[in-house]
Amino acid sequence: MRQFRDSKYWVDKEGNLYGPRFGFSKPMKPHLNQKGYYDYHLGAFGSQTMEAHRIIFETFKGPIEAGLVIDHIDGDKTNNQLFNLQAITPKENVRKGNVPKVTPAIVNQIRTLYSTRKYSAMQLASAFNISETAVFRIVKKHTWEDIQKDEL
Repeated sequence: MRQFRDSKYWVDKEGNLYGPRFGFSKPMKPHLNQKGYYDYHLGAFGSQTMEAHRIIFETFKGPIEAGLVIDHIDGDKTNNQLFNLQAITPKENVRKGNVPKVTPAIVNQIRTLYSTRKYSAMQLASAFNISETAVFRIVKKHTWEDIQKDEL
């Protein structure tokens, strides 16, 4: 365990925070915030809120460089074990989180199914887990205009 900054809180590598309230014998309970991350309420009467992953990273790896964010390597925002945290740029973080929903094969499927007139844009949107607008943009070739049926 290590002390967080020069505070009265201690952190372990498993992602737990200990404070004086329970005599450091049991971990504090984190709170799930609206973004899906765990927060800890620190200070007198919980006057300061900090995300758990930032506390753990900073305690064991030092201050977070300006311009970097803390990434959960496995994608689980609640897994705050030290081995699961890394500092990366916001651009890398967005790229890592943006796995494309639509591939050239799906584009061709959507266009083929839509052209049969058996399926509405709403049905295709639901089937492929994309928006109805995305379906229209695909079939009208506003997006993926360079994809041809013979590419597969």
